[in-house]
Amino acid sequence: MQLIIIQHTQSVHHTNKMIGAHTNWELTSKGVSDAISIANYLDTLDLQDFKLISSDLMRAKQVAEIISRKLNLKVSYCKKLREVDLGEATGKSVSWFNEYKTKETEDMFSYKPFPSAESNYDLYIRMSSVRQELIKRNENVIIVSHGGAINFLIRSFISEDINIAKSISFRGSAGGITIASYDEGFKINKFNQQI
Repeated sequence: MQLIIIQHTQSVHHTNKMIGAHTNWELTSKGVSDAISIANYLDTLDLQDFKLISSDLMRAKQVAEIISRKLNLKVSYCKKLREVDLGEATGKSVSWFNEYKTKETEDMFSYKPFPSAESNYDLYIRMSSVRQELIKRNENVIIVSHGGAINFLIRSFISEDINIAKSISFRGSAGGITIASYDEGFKINKFNQQI
């Protein structure tokens, strides 16, 4: 199984200092331009047998639709590919988040900044279920998602052992493309490639 994992390009929340999380911020004009560049790059690859799935949040959805039009692929939307849910901070500014979040704990994997937010553990479990579905389907896939979700999707592919998953992290950037494969094990060929 081949995986092309794309972090959505620049969104309005990247420029206005607001929380992304489960909001429907649109792409900026730069984000649209970068998404077109990504689609053009993908068009140079042999992707005839690939499926396209995306988070259903607007910023990822817009990138997926641009790719869909260029590659003539139908997009399937998946709520599980959404960014981490930050609960009460959703729709608030980053400064509000920093002022009102709960005190951080030693175990940052189970820490929740707000009572209704997801912890890193919750996100890992959600992304592990995505990994299991992908392995079961065993199809080549282009995935469009969000930084936090992608971090934990990759962690889940590397190890099902929660202690190993706690000890690793992958930080991508807007528009980053990760190319990987999963056969008898997980292999990253390119990480966070910028076009």
